[in-house]
Parts: sequence; C-alpha cells; structure tokens
Amino acid sequence: MPWAILEVHDVSPKLERELISCLDLISSEGIEEFNLLVIPNMYGDSPIEDWEGLKLFPAEYAILHGYTHLGDQDLRNFLWTDGEGEFASLGLLETYKRIKEGLYVFKKLGLCDRFFVAPAWIGNRYLDEVLRLLGFRAVAYRSAIRDLSLSQDIFSPALSLSNRRWLSKLSKLSLGVMSKIFQKVSILRLAIHPLRRL
Repeated sequence: MPWAILEVHDVSPKLERELISCLDLISSEGIEEFNLLVIPNMYGDSPIEDWEGLKLFPAEYAILHGYTHLGDQDLRNFLWTDGEGEFASLGLLETYKRIKEGLYVFKKLGLCDRFFVAPAWIGNRYLDEVLRLLGFRAVAYRSAIRDLSLSQDIFSPALSLSNRRWLSKLSKLSLGVMSKIFQKVSILRLAIHPLRRL
C-alpha cells in the first residue's frame, strides 16, 4: 500500500470560496494532514500578504507554488496546462526573480520556504539550480519529487483532480484506475485543484 501525500493546489484569495469547499471535503473524509500549495500573487492581481483567509487553512506544510502561476500558452505543454506553466519559458534571471519574490512573501508570513512545486509541474532548465542556490530541499514534478541536495528523483506520480472543465470528468473517472496501476509505488501524490469560476 503506497504512502499518500495530499496536495491542495492554487491557494490564493482569488479562490477562497472554492478552497473552503475543498477543505470541507477533506475534513468530511477525516483527513487531517495535507499540504497547501500557495501562490504569492495569483495572476499578478491577488497578493496573499493581507489575506486573512489564509489562516482558515491549517496544513502540515504551506509550499511555494510559483509566484503568479501564469505562463505563456505553450504548444509543447498544451495537455498539461492552460497557460499556467509559469516557469516553462522563463530564462535564468526571471526564474531567480520570481522564486526570490515568492520567498520574500513566504518569509514575511512565516511560511515554509524549503519545498517548491512548479505550476503545472513544469520547470525549466534553470529551476533546480536556482532552488538549490536559494536553499530549497526539494522540488516536485509530475512524476517525481527531486531531492535537490542529492540530485536524486523519488518516483512519486501525482494523480490529479483537474480544474480544467474538459479534464475534470476524465480525471475523476481515471483516478480509481490510476491508483490501481500505481498501487506498488511507495509514494503517491493526490493533487486537488479547486474548480475555477473566475
């Protein structure tokens, strides 16, 4: 039986109502330990610094999840994201700048600053080195968690409940099948994305 990590993605004041619904569901299932993937300034217009609602969501860890979550529309990543692969096409300096800005916000709020999950689990060729330089211990991608000190991947696929309407039903239908396929994997991640009605 695999060990499971529950991730609640896209924590932002922009999605407060939807996040409350997610947490109600988690609570109703008796789940007490989960991680919040927090976006410091979702879409560049939703900063978390003055968001009182963040206190409503106690979690094992609050994990840095990009800075704005907004990226270029990229044909290479069309299946995985709808213009939200924030780091996919960034260069070194912009990658560093966004991680540094996110760290500043996290430190100001007293949140965990050692783990990172890129939006849509899509990085770039600079991301690991920037994270390592800034003291991060690990980064999670779609199929693995990378220990940055060892440069070693721990196979841990993310089973995602999608927030994209056309994938939402498919992800719900496939979750049972996918959990059976990965039943011998030692670490599974279940990613819950709040349904966006922006």
